[in-house]
Amino acid sequence: MIFGTVNVAMFDWPWSVIHLMSGLILGWALIHVRHSSRQSKKFLLGVLLLLAWEIFENTLAHFSWVERESVLNICGDMIIGSLGVWISFLLFSRKRIWW
Repeated sequence: MIFGTVNVAMFDWPWSVIHLMSGLILGWALIHVRHSSRQSKKFLLGVLLLLAWEIFENTLAHFSWVERESVLNICGDMIIGSLGVWISFLLFSRKRIWW
């Protein structure tokens, strides 16, 4: 299921919007990190941080501290969060995103 049930469908309301917003904020924060690495490395770091969060969230679900998510939902969260990071780089970065 692409749209619909919370924590089952790939994209669910309101969590997809929340993941988009967290990606936007993460991207904005990474742009302002005072480091000489290229924007592409910062973008990759953003995606890796989103992945680390999903792994942490899945670990919490293993101990029943949060609700379990389907694999499809986790993939959707990563796509939407990465899109948010990418949009931040497009809107707020003065440098090119890619190599």
